[in-house]
Amino acid sequence: MNIRLQFTATAVLVASVCALHAQPILAYTTLCPPGAYDVEGLLVSGGNVVGAYNTERGGETMWPFIWSGTAYTAIDPGGNGPATPVALSGGNLVGVYSGGSFLWDGTHYATISVPGATDTNVWAVDGSKVVGSCSTGGFLWDGATYAAIGAPAWGASTVPRCISGNYVAGDYNDASGAEHIFVWNGSTYTTLDVPGVSYANAGAVNSSGEVILCYYTGQSLSPSYSLWDGRDLVSPPNALAGGRAVGFSGDSVVGCAPAPTSSGLGGFVWDGSSYTTFDVPGPVDCTDGVSVAGWYYDASGDIEGYVETIPTPEPATLALLALGGLAALRRRRR
Repeated sequence: MNIRLQFTATAVLVASVCALHAQPILAYTTLCPPGAYDVEGLLVSGGNVVGAYNTERGGETMWPFIWSGTAYTAIDPGGNGPATPVALSGGNLVGVYSGGSFLWDGTHYATISVPGATDTNVWAVDGSKVVGSCSTGGFLWDGATYAAIGAPAWGASTVPRCISGNYVAGDYNDASGAEHIFVWNGSTYTTLDVPGVSYANAGAVNSSGEVILCYYTGQSLSPSYSLWDGRDLVSPPNALAGGRAVGFSGDSVVGCAPAPTSSGLGGFVWDGSSYTTFDVPGPVDCTDGVSVAGWYYDASGDIEGYVETIPTPEPATLALLALGGLAALRRRRR
């Protein structure tokens, strides 16, 4: 459960000084399969990292791999060319290839195809549970059976995009064609809308049912995001508004900050009220709540993938926030 801080007027000044507290740069691990060029870290979960690379500098075909921390393994479910990794949960990977959608458990590939439907696409995995969409709408697959996701009126427009525990979030179109975001707790659907926004989708959901909403405003080419905390939409602080949210760490949002920190690009952790930034060598593309992964340019101008552990706030920051005993703790209400 996330803990929030309420401050007296005196402590607010201290909190504002510490609001943007950049962590010192941490050691990160470079991803470099043998003979690879232009490596990117795409997915991270439970110590495993999925990425892709070219076999020649500037090549157009990206070949996916999974790194366990000690060894690289190629991902090639059909033996017919490169697959596209979509989501990772521990050692379970889902993706698509020329033969359709698949689940790989590190040893075996299983084809995912909804009976009686076409165009089965996978979007997310949590443990052994996979969500996706097909010609008949959204679905949940537990490794043995398929169950429909979405209200009947939503039909084939239902796209479940993320899953965590009992919660699934995604989007659908109503009869007028307007798009809406939904979150499902296994029995009840809740519809979410961002005022003044016509196009939005669910970027991530956590096990508490909180949802990251990603959308575009006006003519902007940069995505915006908000946090639905189970009751209200919460906008990010101004310093993070131009950044990009990629997932959750517990009840906190993790992403790529819009401006660099002292030593490089910035990652951030935002709990809905306060935030901390940390240094990363390049853009943050994904997180499992423990680590972040992405890519950067090395000194030679080549693209390298990386994985880095998310830092925890320094004790000095916590001590300042509690200065004079003026902070009163309250648990975040669900």
